[in-house]
Amino acid sequence: MSKPGICGALAVSAVLNVSLVCVTAAQEPAAGASSVSADNALQEIVVTAQRREESLQKSSVAIDVLSARELDRAGVNQAADLTRVLPGVQVGQGGAAAQVYIRGVGDYGSTSVSNPAVAFNLDGVYLARTQAITGGFFDLARVEVLKGPQGTLYGRNASGGAINLIAQLPELGKNTGYVMASGQNYRGVEGEGAVNVALGDTLAVRLAAQASSRDGYISDGSDDDKHASARVQLLWEPNEDFSTRLWGSYSHSGGVGPGFVLLDRYGNPTIGRPGSHVDPWTSIASPAGNAIIAAGNTGLAAAQGPSPTGSYVDPFDPARLYQDMDFWNVHLETNWDMRWATLTVIPAYQHARMAYRTYPGLSYETTDTHRNAETSGATSLEVRLARASERLKWVAGVYDYDENQTSPATIDNGFLQRLGVLDTERTHSVAAFGQLTYSVTQALRLVGGIRYTNEHKTLEGTRTAFAPSTSCFPGPGPCPLGAIGGVTQDDAVNYRAGLEYDLAPQSMLFFTAATGFKSGGLSQALTGPYKPEKLTAYTLGSRNRFLGESLQVNLEAFYWDYKDHQELVIGPDDLGAVAAIIRNAGTATIYGSSLDLTWLLTRADELRAGAEYVHSRYDSFTYQTPSVTLAPGATGCRVSPTGQIGPIGPVSDVDCSGFQLARSPTWSGLAGYSHQFALPGGASLSAGVDMTFASSRWLSVDFIPNARAAGYTLWNADLSYIAASGGWQLSGFVRNIGNRAVYTGGAQSSFIGGLYGANIGPPRTYGARVRFDF
Repeated sequence: MSKPGICGALAVSAVLNVSLVCVTAAQEPAAGASSVSADNALQEIVVTAQRREESLQKSSVAIDVLSARELDRAGVNQAADLTRVLPGVQVGQGGAAAQVYIRGVGDYGSTSVSNPAVAFNLDGVYLARTQAITGGFFDLARVEVLKGPQGTLYGRNASGGAINLIAQLPELGKNTGYVMASGQNYRGVEGEGAVNVALGDTLAVRLAAQASSRDGYISDGSDDDKHASARVQLLWEPNEDFSTRLWGSYSHSGGVGPGFVLLDRYGNPTIGRPGSHVDPWTSIASPAGNAIIAAGNTGLAAAQGPSPTGSYVDPFDPARLYQDMDFWNVHLETNWDMRWATLTVIPAYQHARMAYRTYPGLSYETTDTHRNAETSGATSLEVRLARASERLKWVAGVYDYDENQTSPATIDNGFLQRLGVLDTERTHSVAAFGQLTYSVTQALRLVGGIRYTNEHKTLEGTRTAFAPSTSCFPGPGPCPLGAIGGVTQDDAVNYRAGLEYDLAPQSMLFFTAATGFKSGGLSQALTGPYKPEKLTAYTLGSRNRFLGESLQVNLEAFYWDYKDHQELVIGPDDLGAVAAIIRNAGTATIYGSSLDLTWLLTRADELRAGAEYVHSRYDSFTYQTPSVTLAPGATGCRVSPTGQIGPIGPVSDVDCSGFQLARSPTWSGLAGYSHQFALPGGASLSAGVDMTFASSRWLSVDFIPNARAAGYTLWNADLSYIAASGGWQLSGFVRNIGNRAVYTGGAQSSFIGGLYGANIGPPRTYGARVRFDF
């Protein structure tokens, strides 16, 4: 990366900021006059991303906010839906685990030892397992998506950012609620509702639930939606200085679960295999996918001789796909205004049971041979003090997180790999943090924050090979492969520093420098530990409102320095057993800029547009792997022999330096327009159309032609009738009008080069919903 690149991005932002200030000064109305009526102003958006309530337009955090209305209109009911509504965000699935990437920073792993680089928080509590977010998108007030490292306030595993789901809170003195039902193609039906009940003057309860049933979008029945969730909140507020809220939830996800389609547009050019031209929603577990496996077996037999079992890699059986997961959480949030500061205490407990089988490039199941599922139990405690005065706003606290996991897994790849893993893991993390904003003058504010984290991880387990396989043949097995495990301990100090300057009453310029880290740990293999990855981000931005606050224009330029990034690679460990191993692959540089615009043209017309430019490159990305694991056409990186001989043969260097980061499109953005028609009698009709787009991107670090997804543009439309009373509304929608295939992630077969399974977004969907408020 050349320095002029980021300098250019920062210069563009600076010029835009200066220009906007000039426009603001020129268009600011004289006293007593208004260029736009007050009732045509955009509503203020309040966020809590910095552990206090503040206006989005006064926050120096890189953040996107989706309101309850926007979530409903866009049909966001799971994490993967965020890809089509937020620039710079790509969400795929590693089986049931959400793989979230923000500007190229994310985590590819789907095993129990993986650490997300983007932290999920549900109502202020960090979620231990990303699978738990599946049933959480209901009865929400908003979703906040923070871009860039959040090391000081969110700590570990927030190097790429954080996604905060904020539920609708109970309200004192009100008896209200709603019910909503919807239907769509693919036999989709969904019901949702909530009720708020006042229990006297100081007590209120809010109950909310959602249930969904929809057939899968993919040919094998996967990518279906079969879940049921419920949430209860009890609020006690005896006086204005004290409140406590008890929160509990339960969610079950069943059905077939997330799936992978066959992405084989280019075949395998290395060996001359032509591409497979199939419907984009054709599963990798299909006759077309299994035909490639059969051809791969023929090639392996020609190179290594006939397999003792007739084939080296087993075909995929779609009938074996399933998902059966349960999650329940409970937490208590207490706030006490002690005059000199507000004390907040949040103890929480989470339990997860996760059983599923998926076919990315192999058969992976989160159970053992006795059907015992992966489980996780996590406790956390956050205690903080906060105060906001005219000149000084600060927050300080301590945090403790303790997760215990039991993680069985079965990998069934055929004769080349038939393996069972059973381990227990514990993660204990403690932290102390503080952040403040100090007003030097009425217009100038300084921001500073620091966090110290100490993390201790242990892993103890065993691996067992099953017959017939290369590690367990010809006997009946099973064949123990020995113990795995170890202990790691990491310390990290993260900081945030910056300044905010009000150029005009409704224009703010800010600059921040911030750091974050993602935890290190141990792979489920006999190999050394991997180190934490670290990210340092510099952001220059501005937030502006013009024309009587009817036009909002926010801009950012950013530069990220990414070190020791973790990547999942398939290869043998120190004993020669093939496994999924997490390695620190090197460094990367990311820089770019973004624009977000919202314009309330009239009280009935709203226009929104946004675009994000991201330049990302791996400056250094190298690793070593045995040559036998590099099937022809399995990587687009530079491969060279080392001359070394490992447990199963010669070792090669793989150098992927210079490639664009995975899941990081250079351009992405959105545009939308909505109009509200007034009808006789006070009713109204709301119509909207919007589009999102992204340029081409790598889906994984294989860097083969099939792993390169083409750019896309998605168009959506919706129409709603709102009754004059406001008590009910009827809506219709069409999403992905052009039926475009949008790929969000993927994985290659471990032993058959070019055989690639990809996550895919929904095809064209349409339906209707009705909502009653009371």
